Amino acid sequence: MVSYLPNTITTRIEPSCQNCFLAIFVKFLGPMQRQRIQVLSLAYFLASFSLVCLAQKERSRFPFYAAKIHSGYIISHNASVNQLSKARPYGFQVNLGLLNTSPEAWKQTHCYARMGISFQHFQFGNPAELGSSSQLSAYLEPYLLLKKSFQLSFFFGFGATYLSKVYDQKTNPRNLFFSSPISFLVYLGSTARVPVHPKWKLTGSVYYNHISNGGIKMPNKGMNFPSISLGIDYLPFSEIIPSPPKLEPGPLPWLLWLESGFSLKNTPDDWGQFKATLPIINFASHIEKKVSDVHGFSLGLEFTEDQFLRQSFKRNDLDLNSQILGALIGHSFHFGKIRLSQYYGLYVWNEEPNRRTAYQRYGLFYQATRKFYFGGTLKAHRHVADIFDFRLGWKIGL
Repeated sequence: MVSYLPNTITTRIEPSCQNCFLAIFVKFLGPMQRQRIQVLSLAYFLASFSLVCLAQKERSRFPFYAAKIHSGYIISHNASVNQLSKARPYGFQVNLGLLNTSPEAWKQTHCYARMGISFQHFQFGNPAELGSSSQLSAYLEPYLLLKKSFQLSFFFGFGATYLSKVYDQKTNPRNLFFSSPISFLVYLGSTARVPVHPKWKLTGSVYYNHISNGGIKMPNKGMNFPSISLGIDYLPFSEIIPSPPKLEPGPLPWLLWLESGFSLKNTPDDWGQFKATLPIINFASHIEKKVSDVHGFSLGLEFTEDQFLRQSFKRNDLDLNSQILGALIGHSFHFGKIRLSQYYGLYVWNEEPNRRTAYQRYGLFYQATRKFYFGGTLKAHRHVADIFDFRLGWKIGL
């Protein structure tokens, strides 16, 4: 049961506070790191100005600013990274976004939700080999509980990161986590908020962060690092949280999802004459039954033509099939036009030697029209990312 606060939390505008979070953290950065975020500072200022102007026109949209400090640890998911996994990441985060309380927003997501952009900077506790990560992402944060004295939310985000240290066969051979300076970032977690003043809230969050290049370049063990954070929220305008509008129960249809995925994967540098950039093509279909406006459960099949696998067979003189067939069972969250899916897969056909029997696939999609959607998925074997792909799809109501 989600609870809401029907009364108003009053505040007044203090323009001098709107960009103070970023300025505070910049003071603690070295000269080189300050140069890296000069562009971010300008973008943050422009975005802040735009949100304030928007809020003045749309009083159902309320901007917020947030700052957090993080401490975490690295999950050792492979023997080859055990030693480096002993490092302890720490960092800071600055968020900027909107809370939309309009009836239209509720109709789309069936909850009140924050959405915004986030900048994070992490030091991985090993400057020589792991370096640091500067991250920029977008996120969605639905509220699970919204009361005057306590608030609880769930969030997930996706973005890109710049990594200062990556694998190099000669100068950094132990860093098997990263091989691309520009990599993908995904994360999810939960935040608890305690209002301590009409315009300030204390926050505590738990995060599960994942960084990898999605298998585009090898090696790509990827890094999984949970973290906890403490922070503050600043609200420059009054928050008016109305009671949810009463909606007639909608239909709970069966849905058929048809989609195709595409990705590129680079072979390792030591493959010599077999070194190449190779395509991986996927075709998938899922039948989903919605059990509520937000939740749906599905069964599916997917077929993959893996040219990287074919090149690997050729290099090792193996006469094997590079086509893969998998069966999937999964769950999806539907937040308006955004769909977040999680699938557990079993290999029905896979001739890869020493293959695993199961895998996971995580997807984030946007419903662009009534039928057409696009997005991306990440395939993983437990904690190890395998491949990231981009997808186009078509939705059919049954």
